[in-house]
Amino acid sequence: MFVLLYGDTENPLGFPSDYPKEAIESELKNPGAPWVKMDRSEYEALITKNREIARSIIEQSKQDKDSSDTQKIDALKRLFDDCEAIDDAWATATNAQKFDLAQKTFKILRRQKRTIIDQYRPE
Repeated sequence: MFVLLYGDTENPLGFPSDYPKEAIESELKNPGAPWVKMDRSEYEALITKNREIARSIIEQSKQDKDSSDTQKIDALKRLFDDCEAIDDAWATATNAQKFDLAQKTFKILRRQKRTIIDQYRPE
């Protein structure tokens, strides 16, 4: 089998350098550097050696993503609350007040646009 270690590739989460990122079960085709040829027992030894560190990194990454998602959802809820307040105020607003409410609406739309675009922007 051939194994690509985190020490030989991009590693934004900080896995140990000798922790396998990918493995290919093949004896025929050598993918070349930086892939390393090893047998199954060597591969499993690397996994076992770094299991707790990798589990901790994965869990922290998941918590960070969940926290970020919660913050984004909370921000969207606040924007929708603002939209409801604008809608409620519109019927009794003067023309000057309607202008202010329209400006607030455009600001909300801009924020939502940024949130949506950021969601699909590659990291």
